[in-house]
Amino acid sequence: MNAQTGRPSDTVAAIERELAAIWTIPDPSTGTAKVRASTLNYVAAAAPPALDGLRHMTDELAETHAGRVLLLWVDGRLPPWELWHEVSGVCRPSAGTSVCNDRVEIAFGAVAAERAASVVRSLVLPEIPIVAEIAAGAPSLLCYALARIAQRVVVDSRRMRFGPIVELAAQASGPIVDRAWVRTYSWRELVARFFDDGPISAGAVRRVAIARRAAEPGGGDPAHLTLGWLSSRLGWSEFGRDGARRPDGGKVEVEIVDGDFPGAEPGDLVSVRLELGDSTFEICEVARVGEGRDVTWTRTRQGEAPTSREMALGHRDETWVLAKAIESTEGDRVYREAAAAAAKWEAWWIS
Repeated sequence: MNAQTGRPSDTVAAIERELAAIWTIPDPSTGTAKVRASTLNYVAAAAPPALDGLRHMTDELAETHAGRVLLLWVDGRLPPWELWHEVSGVCRPSAGTSVCNDRVEIAFGAVAAERAASVVRSLVLPEIPIVAEIAAGAPSLLCYALARIAQRVVVDSRRMRFGPIVELAAQASGPIVDRAWVRTYSWRELVARFFDDGPISAGAVRRVAIARRAAEPGGGDPAHLTLGWLSSRLGWSEFGRDGARRPDGGKVEVEIVDGDFPGAEPGDLVSVRLELGDSTFEICEVARVGEGRDVTWTRTRQGEAPTSREMALGHRDETWVLAKAIESTEGDRVYREAAAAAAKWEAWWIS
């Protein structure tokens, strides 16, 4: 469809007409009627540089989570009260018909952005969940508008600090999920394995050393997310640059260092090392090896030979990460608690 500009109410009416036209006209590539694929509404707020990546990702996401896509941003070149929009549809042949989904792109003028929530409510498919993603550089006005109307909000702490994420969570009507939380699942699972045969030892952690590749400017530190997870699970308090306090009053020392490594991208972990006990000593470490796609899992107990295994971290593209962020709800409460603790670590580190 041709791109147009106009006032919010006129723009919404124009978009609805263009969407209706998409669905009433047969697919020109097959000549068959179109069937709507309606599994979710995916609404993303972004800055213009992130749009091409989102377009590509939503095209891939439609293979498994097709529905309506809305991409939103603020364009300072527009008259303040106006919106620019463009509507498009993508169809795939399936069993003698065409299965289609549509995408609406909307640029808001500075003042019109205040109407974002009502515009989105008017355009989403009814009775289908709204998943809102806060992408890199998204204006706060759009972020909070989407958080209040979405059933699920996706963020990426690789590009957003934990303080703002916690503030957004306080405004959100649904749970917050972090792409970085999905990416680091294997790290948490491997660290948790150290305590499978003796959970009580988790209360004896006395030192944590984390190496990571620094996140992009403005992003959260992956070490803080890991510390937030450990803190929230193990009941640590009194966070500060010199460490934390265990529930039994014992001190937990913390060290965070830069760790560039082949295959590690900005915001990736390189190693996590735990030291446990005083009279009996134990070291547990997960660390990248080789080209960075594998890690060694090593446990060294006092008086025993080390136990070491090499395991694959695996590699997943960002479309897979987004799909898991949409689907995997079992860790929502744990992430919220971990992010709140991570924000406290972050506040100490950058103060």
